[in-house]
Amino acid sequence: MSLRRSRTPRSKFRPWSNGQRSWIVTDELNKFIWPGYDLRPVSRDKPAAFAWGFLPQELFDTLKQSVVAHQRARRLKFVERA
Repeated sequence: MSLRRSRTPRSKFRPWSNGQRSWIVTDELNKFIWPGYDLRPVSRDKPAAFAWGFLPQELFDTLKQSVVAHQRARRLKFVERA
């Protein structure tokens, strides 16, 4: 992928589904301390669970290829997050 913001492959995984378009930025990687103050359990019934699940393999592979392409083209940036 050469576009910074591009459509992702179709997926049933839509945790933020509100009918609006969404995108994933693949030429920036966040750098932060984890777990951070904003980490919240998935539910009150499982206070130790913080993961919603895995990305579909096709989506993960596409994202990985795009990040690697930006890195090879020296366009990959690291953004410090508080």
